[in-house]
Amino acid sequence: MNIRITTADAGTAQKLASALKGFSLVEKPSEADLIFVFYREEEYLLPHCGIPGFEEKKAKMIRAILNMVCYARDLDALAEEYKKSVRPASVVHMGAYADLAVAYLHKKHNILSYALAPEYPSISAALAEDTGIGVCSIKAAGVNDMLWVYEAKDSAGKDLLPALRGAAKEEKLDVSRFALTLEPKKSLAFYGYYHSAKVQKKDSASEAARLAEALASPSPAVIPLYAVNKEYIYGLDEVPVCVPCTVSSGGILPGKVELPLQCVLASNDYAGALLTAASALSKRSVHVFKRAIKLDPYIASLLTLDEAESLAENILKSNKEAAEFFGGRI
Repeated sequence: MNIRITTADAGTAQKLASALKGFSLVEKPSEADLIFVFYREEEYLLPHCGIPGFEEKKAKMIRAILNMVCYARDLDALAEEYKKSVRPASVVHMGAYADLAVAYLHKKHNILSYALAPEYPSISAALAEDTGIGVCSIKAAGVNDMLWVYEAKDSAGKDLLPALRGAAKEEKLDVSRFALTLEPKKSLAFYGYYHSAKVQKKDSASEAARLAEALASPSPAVIPLYAVNKEYIYGLDEVPVCVPCTVSSGGILPGKVELPLQCVLASNDYAGALLTAASALSKRSVHVFKRAIKLDPYIASLLTLDEAESLAENILKSNKEAAEFFGGRI
């Protein structure tokens, strides 16, 4: 199987090449069966919004948009090469805000691609540490790095969800709705389900190698990946969702998940913000960019619409690359 690695980060390229040493690495997208695209998180200092306690790292959607501004034109070039291929490769994104890249390629070029879910392998350990209950296996799905554990079992196959909820019953719930999306154990107490917002992400190179090996094998393997939602999770729009995918030499087949309604509803704010961000990037629209800023769940929990509008304008004034990218178009 031929693999192309697309990244401007030399260290990451070397690490991926080492992890994929059993495969042929090629330069041209037209020669590849699998294309990995890696995104490094760029550092941005957001304008001060004048709100006490404002933590810019929590403004995830703003940071995702600014990060993708750096990579959108490269993705456009990749998309044009992809469209020329007789047998298009599977495109898999990895690194910072990879789910937004999936949404962008779909929105801008109508290309279905995927993203790794490096947080998934660490969810069981995090859940056990937070609750003190040993978990043997889990199933999780969701949006925007917030994967909800909808099934958890011990080594004998016993359902552990009732015990996990009991372990979280003493949690204080005097927090905002946004804060619940950052606190997995409090979400377990409130919604009845744990999520992965604070889970440590696993090394992407090892996850990339695992996927490549599965795609080269005739025997199917189940791997969690982000894919554009085609009713894989009912109740969410065509936003990238992480679901179990059957992967083999025959390709990637996302599976359907019966995610509990409360988990879907709690994810909708992120889903709407992510789709709006992808639309802003694909249209190069200042108007939609400002709307995406206002829909950022963290910004929406702190600022009025007028304050968020002012913040968006200040971001464009302080970020030349973003200002040129959006170009004042509405």
